[in-house]
Amino acid sequence: MQGIREEQSGGLSLWRLSFLEDMVPVVAIFSSRRGGISLPPYDSLNLAFHVGDLPPRVLKNRMMVAQWTGLPLHTWIAAQQVHGDRVAVVTREEAGRGALEPYTSLPFTDGLLTRERGITLVAFFADCVPIYLAHPQGAIGLVHAGWRGTAKGIAQKAVQQMESELGASVSQLLAAIGPAIGPCCYRVDGEVFREFKKFSWAEKVFHPLKGGSYLLDLPRANYYQLREAGVKEENIF
Repeated sequence: MQGIREEQSGGLSLWRLSFLEDMVPVVAIFSSRRGGISLPPYDSLNLAFHVGDLPPRVLKNRMMVAQWTGLPLHTWIAAQQVHGDRVAVVTREEAGRGALEPYTSLPFTDGLLTRERGITLVAFFADCVPIYLAHPQGAIGLVHAGWRGTAKGIAQKAVQQMESELGASVSQLLAAIGPAIGPCCYRVDGEVFREFKKFSWAEKVFHPLKGGSYLLDLPRANYYQLREAGVKEENIF
């Protein structure tokens, strides 16, 4: 895909979002599961403490990524992701939170924003949608959007906070929707559909199946939220 390139080193693999890096002073990456030391079922480059993996293995994996990317752990800021809609603006004072152990993570938070340099915003994904936000004047954001957070409008709230709290005009804002579960495979029940019925575009992202279940296009749902928040179509990747 144009603007995204895979990089490999010592068995590790990550994707660099070069189109963002070409436009704003930001390093934007998404790691794979390859090249780490975690054992099944966490094999191998698991970077999350909260899934049940052994903490020393998680920390070693993080150290490997930090060394390769040049983004040291003392700059990382991670949140206690709860599939909610809280978005926090962070500064250098929070640098290191959640980097070496889980209990220092920002509590009950699924979105991180900053306009300070020298900070690495970190989030963890399985099926959920990563949303990268960047503004030419230096404000950046990273959002973890599961179906619950999406139903609560977390993408839209992040955009609004970038404009109101960081002065990042939405007309120039860039957004990238990262790897997530696709519409082919994300089966949900009627409860999830009912949570989304308030949105005018709900029927565009749900495909009904027999028995009252649906296939949900969660990345597309977040695309519509970004558009509703005012992000230009040509600025969403």
